[in-house]
Amino acid sequence: MALDISITKKLNDFSLNVDLHTDSTVTGILGASGSGKSMTLKCIAGIETPDSGYIRLNGRTLFDSAAHIDLPARKRNVGYLFQDYALFPTMTVRENIGISLSGSGRKEKVDRYLRRFRLEGLGDRYPDRLSGGEKQRTALARMMIRSPEVLLLDEPFSALDAWLKDQLLRDFSSLFEEYAKDVLIVSHNRDELYQLSDRLALMDRGCFSAIGDTKAIFDDPRTVNGARLTGCKNISPVRKIDANRYEATDWGVTLSLPDPPDLPAQSVGIRAHFLKVRSLRPIGCPEENTFRARCVEHMETPFEDIFLLAAEGGRPLWWKTSKESGAQNALSPGDLLWVTLPPDHLMWLKDNV
Repeated sequence: MALDISITKKLNDFSLNVDLHTDSTVTGILGASGSGKSMTLKCIAGIETPDSGYIRLNGRTLFDSAAHIDLPARKRNVGYLFQDYALFPTMTVRENIGISLSGSGRKEKVDRYLRRFRLEGLGDRYPDRLSGGEKQRTALARMMIRSPEVLLLDEPFSALDAWLKDQLLRDFSSLFEEYAKDVLIVSHNRDELYQLSDRLALMDRGCFSAIGDTKAIFDDPRTVNGARLTGCKNISPVRKIDANRYEATDWGVTLSLPDPPDLPAQSVGIRAHFLKVRSLRPIGCPEENTFRARCVEHMETPFEDIFLLAAEGGRPLWWKTSKESGAQNALSPGDLLWVTLPPDHLMWLKDNV
C-alpha cells in the first residue's frame, strides 16, 4: 500500500510544491494556517486540481497532468473527513452513514457501523441534535463504511473542547491500528500529531521543509520555521567565532561546543524545558554555556510556571518548569541566577525554505 504524490499548484501568495511517499503509515502534516495543508488533501481527494504532476494510490493513477488523467472524486475511493464534518443536515445519522450504500444488506451494515462508532440509539437523530463528538463519529462511520484506500483527515479536532478531544484521540489511535492503511492527517496542533502520527511532514508556504519519523523531527526540525512549528520558544541567529564557539546574537550569549554542528548553522534553538537554572550562591560560573541572567517576567499555566530570563543586553529566553519544582516560590522578577544551555539539547537550524 502506498501513496505517491508529486504535484504543483499556483495559489494566491505562493505555489504548492508537494513531493510525498507514504507506505501504510499515519503521516501528519504540520503547518501554520494557510500553508497549503488542506489544499494538499483536496488535490488528493479530487476536490481541487493540481496544475502539474501526478498522484498515485496503490499503483492506481488518480491524477497525471502529462497523461491527461484526472479521476473524479467519486472514483478515487478516498475517505475525506472535512473540518466541519459536512453531514447532510436533512438526513438522519443512519441516512448519512448509509448514503453510499445500496442493495440488500444495507440496513445490517449501517447497524454494524452504528455499533462500531458508539452511535446506538442515535440513528434517527438529525445532525443539529448531535454533540461535536457524535457528529465526528457519524462522519467517520460514513467515511469508513465505504472501505476507502486512504484516509484524509483535515483538522479533525479543531471544533472540539479539550476533554472531548482527549477521548477522541484515543479512539483515533485504535481506528488507525485497525485500518492499517495510509492515513494523512493535517493540523496546526503539534500535540495532536505527535500523539497520532508515525511520520511527520513540516509544511511552510506550500513546501515540505522536513519529512521523517515524528519524534526525530521534533528532536531536529532542521529549520527555524520547523522549530517554531514544533513548539520551540527560544531561537536566536548565530555568528561563528571559531571552530568551537558560536555567539547567539539575540541572547547575548557565547556557546562553547565540544562537537560543533556538521552543517553551517544560521540559528540555534533550545526548548524551554531544557534550560538548567540555579541560584547565584555557588562561587563562580558552575559549567560551560552558563551565564548570569535576570528574571524579567513570571507567568503561569495550570500545571507549569513560565519565566523569561535575560542575559545583560540580550533578549529573554523562555524557561518552563512544573509547579512541583517550587520555582514560583524561589524566583521572582528582578532576581539574578545562573542559566545553562546544555549542548546536547541545542538545535542547529537553517533559515526557512
